[in-house]
Amino acid sequence: MIDSLLIKTMRLLNQDELETLHLFVATPLFNDMRPKDTRELFEYIKIYYPEFKAQELHRETVAKHFFPDHRNPDSELQRTMAQLLNIVRQFIAFMYVNNTRNNSKTRTNQAQYELSLVSNLNQVRQQLALLRFYSQRLLLEKNNEVAEDVNPGKRKERKAENIFQNLYNELKKTLYESDDFSKDNEYTFNDRFYFRFLLEQEKAFLSLNDKRSDRIYILEAIEELDRYYLITKLDYMCKLIYFQSMVDLYDKQSEEFHRFTINKVVTRDMVKAIHANNYLQSPMVSLYCHLLDLLLEDNPDEAYLKFNDFMPLFLEQEKKLPSSQKTGIHAILRGFWLSRYRETKDKRFLERLHSLQLDHMKQYVDMQGLPGSFFQNIILGSIKLGKLDLANHIFQTYHDKLTGEQQVNWIVSVCRSSILLQENRPKDAADNLNHYFNYGEITDIYLYCVAATLDVRIRYALNDLDSDESERLIHTASTRIRRDSLLPENRKKERLRFFTLAKSLYRIKERRNMDKRADLTKDLAAWKNKLDEGPVVDWEWLEEKFAELSA
Repeated sequence: MIDSLLIKTMRLLNQDELETLHLFVATPLFNDMRPKDTRELFEYIKIYYPEFKAQELHRETVAKHFFPDHRNPDSELQRTMAQLLNIVRQFIAFMYVNNTRNNSKTRTNQAQYELSLVSNLNQVRQQLALLRFYSQRLLLEKNNEVAEDVNPGKRKERKAENIFQNLYNELKKTLYESDDFSKDNEYTFNDRFYFRFLLEQEKAFLSLNDKRSDRIYILEAIEELDRYYLITKLDYMCKLIYFQSMVDLYDKQSEEFHRFTINKVVTRDMVKAIHANNYLQSPMVSLYCHLLDLLLEDNPDEAYLKFNDFMPLFLEQEKKLPSSQKTGIHAILRGFWLSRYRETKDKRFLERLHSLQLDHMKQYVDMQGLPGSFFQNIILGSIKLGKLDLANHIFQTYHDKLTGEQQVNWIVSVCRSSILLQENRPKDAADNLNHYFNYGEITDIYLYCVAATLDVRIRYALNDLDSDESERLIHTASTRIRRDSLLPENRKKERLRFFTLAKSLYRIKERRNMDKRADLTKDLAAWKNKLDEGPVVDWEWLEEKFAELSA
């Protein structure tokens, strides 16, 4: 019983909600089947809130407690639990439609606003149901009158007709009074556009079925449906393109990838048609159309132009977007430049990414401090672009102001060692990073991989990559990466390939050290072919060391 859906659902309720649920269970309006048994079972379960892990909640114990005289107590308990779960579900539905109270004294201003907004939208939901009621009943009344009217040319005065229009006008004013969504969450943001469509749909239904109507209000419903559809569709498609580029959600041979590709092509063609006809270019629709245009652009020069078209729109609408949408778009933009940089190795993409990171860094610091992972990315990006002074400045300014990371000390250590290595101080970098046994405690697999590949680069600089210790490091890191369940297969290959390529390049380096006049042309060409076979992390460093040996 502890693992039942009933207990799992009740565990998600807070104390105030549980107390209100008690009223639902106690009233015959909601509890009309097995009322005594369900009420007593609820009172029994409620004692063990919030953990619900007591021995007394085991199914056999509860069944014997409540139904000791029944031939099959377990079956009786199952039926009672099913009825109680049905009541709990009714309560949750009621709560989400009628959430107008704020019983918590500890809510933040944002939380209070969101609760108020949810309450307003729930009232809109109720009024939409009322609109449907008036629409259906007035239609029935009016159409009956048409059938009975012997003199249809003479119109009867029916003030009841105004009820629908007045309620429609009231709802339209509520839903369209503001396009500032800055304090919305993703649910209320979506609901606002959906409810605008539902409002116009009700008017379309009425006009289509009213035999006396001289106007058909379908166009308005179509346009609001398109706005809701486009904002939702384009938002999801942009996110899907982002995730596919960053973590390869779908294998390229899979049926899902085929569906994704077709959907992307259809969406791209749809956006082209919207642009060509200047259709529904409301700020939100236009914003997502331009974002999708950017994400689908492979040419660096064209990407710059489309980015420059997109950013003024984004900056203009940024203050009106929910924080979840803003954060998502920032991540999508950073992911776009990063994925394009990986694909093309064109440093202009990395420059764009770095510029965005610098802008976002200021916003993070102003709001809440700098997340450790963001700090790591901007430091390593600065190093890749040769901006060592900037990397040092950012490190010295923010390394003790990082937030939101459990292993922030390791992030600081990795970043400091990366800077020291770039300053040609590999011994200091090794001392700062410590032994691979120590950084092996890092639980974030991505951070662990950064530390391990950095360790290999340090040992390469120290001419120590052929030692037994280095072999054990690479074996340990490779084994952990292969066994990790969270790292996608393509990301595993990128890291494992780095170890293989670094070791083989080091062997070529050792031959050069032993014989300065040795001809390494064939070996280097073969190594370069292997490098070009597929993606690999830290390819910039590998190509730099290749160039040194080729000189």
